[in-house]
Amino acid sequence: MTQQTVSHRTVHHFRLWLSVCLVFALATVSTGTVFLWVDTQSGWYSPAQGWLIASLLLLLITLGTLLFPLLALFRKTDRFINAQHAQCEHIAADSETLAAAYIRLLQGEKVSELNITSQAAAETEDSFTERLVQPLNRIISAYRRMSNETARAVPALCKRVFYVGGDTYFEGYTAGKEIDIYLKAHGTVAIISGTRMNMQIRLKGFRAALRERQSEITIVDTGLSQSQPDISYSYAQSFLEKYPGLDLFYITEGISAEAVLQAIQEAGKQEQVRIVCHDLLSAVVRGIEEGSIVCAISQDPQLQGYETPILLFNHILTGWVPDIPRILNSCTVVTRSNCNEYWNTYTDTLKPIPEHSKRVSPERISEKPVKIGFICPDNHEFWLQLIESAEQAKQVLSQANCTLDIRIMQFTTVNEIEQILTSLADQGFDGICLPIFDTRLVPIINRLSDAGIKIATFNTEPNSTEFSDPQLMEKELDHKISLSAQAEITHRTGKMYQSEREQRIFVEALMAVSKRLNNLLDTNTIFTILLEEIHRVFSFDSGSIFLAERDKVKVIQARGYSDKSPEAEEFMQTADFKLSDFPTYHEIVQTGLPLLISDTNNDPRWYPIPETAYIQSWIGCPICVEGKVIAVFSLDKDEPGYFTAQHVHQLQAFAGQAAMAVRNAMLFSELSTMAKTDPLTGLPNRREFEEQGSSELKRCKRYNREVSILMLDLDFFKSINDNYGHAAGDSVLKALSANLRASLRMADIACRYGGEEFVVLAPETHLSGAAELAERIRVRMETTFVSIGDETITITVSIGLSSTNGRSCSLEQLIDEADKALYAAKSGGRNAVFAWDTETVTAEKQTAGKHISTPEVKTEEPT
Repeated sequence: MTQQTVSHRTVHHFRLWLSVCLVFALATVSTGTVFLWVDTQSGWYSPAQGWLIASLLLLLITLGTLLFPLLALFRKTDRFINAQHAQCEHIAADSETLAAAYIRLLQGEKVSELNITSQAAAETEDSFTERLVQPLNRIISAYRRMSNETARAVPALCKRVFYVGGDTYFEGYTAGKEIDIYLKAHGTVAIISGTRMNMQIRLKGFRAALRERQSEITIVDTGLSQSQPDISYSYAQSFLEKYPGLDLFYITEGISAEAVLQAIQEAGKQEQVRIVCHDLLSAVVRGIEEGSIVCAISQDPQLQGYETPILLFNHILTGWVPDIPRILNSCTVVTRSNCNEYWNTYTDTLKPIPEHSKRVSPERISEKPVKIGFICPDNHEFWLQLIESAEQAKQVLSQANCTLDIRIMQFTTVNEIEQILTSLADQGFDGICLPIFDTRLVPIINRLSDAGIKIATFNTEPNSTEFSDPQLMEKELDHKISLSAQAEITHRTGKMYQSEREQRIFVEALMAVSKRLNNLLDTNTIFTILLEEIHRVFSFDSGSIFLAERDKVKVIQARGYSDKSPEAEEFMQTADFKLSDFPTYHEIVQTGLPLLISDTNNDPRWYPIPETAYIQSWIGCPICVEGKVIAVFSLDKDEPGYFTAQHVHQLQAFAGQAAMAVRNAMLFSELSTMAKTDPLTGLPNRREFEEQGSSELKRCKRYNREVSILMLDLDFFKSINDNYGHAAGDSVLKALSANLRASLRMADIACRYGGEEFVVLAPETHLSGAAELAERIRVRMETTFVSIGDETITITVSIGLSSTNGRSCSLEQLIDEADKALYAAKSGGRNAVFAWDTETVTAEKQTAGKHISTPEVKTEEPT
């Protein structure tokens, strides 16, 4: 619509309204004139009254003339607003539909159809209406295009209730990222993959990771193992022979890892070729521990087997549905450093699920029996672990009036799986849990769902955003790049993105260190992780962390020396030398600054050692806590000039992370020590003594050894505090604790029990040995002089003894007996040693002790 047309319409409407107003005005004047003439002729009113009535009449007619077009305009506007309100309501509903669909797609949920209800409004000649209608019609048109594109791009919806498991696409993506980091974006990789749908999705994620990271890794070949280890073995042999420079195998399923490892070992390339695979199996774990397998990307079979049937039971019972229909388990990257967190090396199995990790349980007991089928393969350990967890869920569900029928399914044809599902449906099962390995199972599952059977999937299902491509495997086999052609491409473009990639790898490693060290409090584990992550960035030949203590340097963590020579490894295991003997470490500790030696053969600061003669380039960096150098990074390379200033800056960043982690560990150690130690004497406090004492008593009881307890109390301690002050009392307590340390053996445990009372536990000590120890302490205290200002005082101690003496006693019982013996010593004149007599009658046990020794008793209290 043109501006000229709009102006013409506006003038037309104005002229129409003005004409109406003129007609009403003429009618008003005419009516008033007639009224005045009649009034004048009849004489009904006075002239003033007549003019007043005529004026009011004229005013009313004028107002009517003005209100008539306004009322017409309001009516028209109301009709327009109601029409636009209805259209906006439809648009709002469609917006909510699209937003929900978008969120579901991000979560991996399928959206097969978007029902758009908005209709485009008809064009109008009114300019005001047209300005509002046009943008709304554009919104509706965009919504309909989105609906049509979604219906075209997304496959048929699988009508399962929910999915429990990993994101298969993300697993492959994670594998690609780990390989790119390990090979530093350069190298050759051969793929051995299964043919099932989830393996295809993993390969898509793997390729996407290399593409997004701009990696120059070459995929030289792909073999389809059909989940058969012998076929994987043949492919591995062929690839190792065909590609001598091969760096790594990517295996999409863990069942083939052992066969590929065997082929690598037989080819004698276990030091050259590494593996990245999926699934945490015993053979995979052994490969990780040996270093042949870089890492394994694994789902959690235990949570899948445990959670899926219980959640489905809750849905059948209460109608519960998850907020997110894809309940994704974490994608775990298992390496040598964290393998023990997941695998029990003694039983060669996954560690069981901790009780606190079992996040689901039946909502309530069902009033009527519920039957759920659980279909799962068992062709390798991953599935056996999953089945074992399903057995745990079966026991839990049995208490809620639910029967879980676990059916073992081999990787058979779709028709055979359909027969199993149909059989369960015919038997009246309320729900079924199963993995979907083939998209052709979707219509079968949908048919069962329409019949009222609730379906939950686990481990694998088609992903709406990365659904299966039937021609993917053929494309994989056609996508082969020769090593010579790739070498030419790499030579031409190799340095274009090198700096960017190295920086990205460095940042990722630094973030990984920060995340992994966040809650660690053990310094050995901290240093192990640091060397592992630094190796991803620096690719050093060997590296170590030295602890700097006064004038000594001691190796506390080392990596890579065994690969260089047995002599180097032995030297690092026993290295303990003076700081002054090594100018490099001495300079770092003294200055607190990193040190780079580009060529060890031409730098006078380098101190050559025969065991590490291969080192040509070296870099050292201090780890400082509160301004003090506590440790030093030491990285070695057999290539002169390898390390650069950039490496120095990057290593300093890792040192900063190490310093924070070590400081946290030190603070925790200090707080732990404070919680266990008496602050005045430095001895363990009562709580710590009870923990250590109970443990030691159990140990001695196990090996049929005697244990004795000494209870000590300072004589006339209150008088010392009263006459000399509490500071003097503190000095006396410190003197007693010092004498205890000087008199006791390493195995003895002493503590400040409370006030001026001290307790000593002497393991593997008979009563006679305890009496000798007590007498030694008493004599040492008697000859101790404590200076208080200008005065010097002597102090004495009374001691009570008790011993197991072949009995089975608790720690509390022994302390109670020693306390009673101590009371007897106090009553007997103090500065004495008394022992509890276990052979006396009960009445004597309560009031008397057995006198071991006592010198001349002092009767006067100190002044």
